Amino acid sequence: MMMAAALLTATSCSDFDDYNEVQINTEQSANLTLWENIEQNSQLSQFKELIEKAGFADELKGSRYYTVWAPLNNTFDKAAYDTLSKDEIMARFVYNHVADYNHPISGDVINKVFTLNRKTHNFVGNGGAFTFAGVQLAQVNIPSTNGLIHTMNGAVEFYFNIYDYIMSFQTTDSIGSYFAKYETRELDKVNSVQGPMVNGLQT
Repeated sequence: MMMAAALLTATSCSDFDDYNEVQINTEQSANLTLWENIEQNSQLSQFKELIEKAGFADELKGSRYYTVWAPLNNTFDKAAYDTLSKDEIMARFVYNHVADYNHPISGDVINKVFTLNRKTHNFVGNGGAFTFAGVQLAQVNIPSTNGLIHTMNGAVEFYFNIYDYIMSFQTTDSIGSYFAKYETRELDKVNSVQGPMVNGLQT
């Protein structure tokens, strides 16, 4: 009887300590922005560097809500991305790992997620094993003031569609350059999300 009581006490203390530790970590991350959480995680330094090269760091400090799937160090070929231009890193890597809105893991997950580069990726899993675009997740549901982070054991592969392929080979006499001449961009105010105030102006 005494052994059973002692075992119950030991188990309860262990469970309480584990629960308490998770809560402390969660509270710390929840008080920081997405960028601050990425910046302070030593296992995301390669991901952080590519975000900085692409010029997306300020966006992860703002009020717009994102979900970020962040590859851990040495789980992807960073050197291959280092050879790309700023715009290419943004389109093929950064935007491939970030989506608008909240995409948490709660129970079973069977979702299709549209990332910022308009690619569709499967976000699935159950029983504690989850994948995004076929890549296994390492840690899930890391809260931030402006979003959520899931860390990954690898990077999401970028697949070219016809437009991506044509526009990636722009020279003075290429088809890509011909199409680019007629391409226009405009702000859709009705469907846009307000960003932070910058120099007194609403972005």
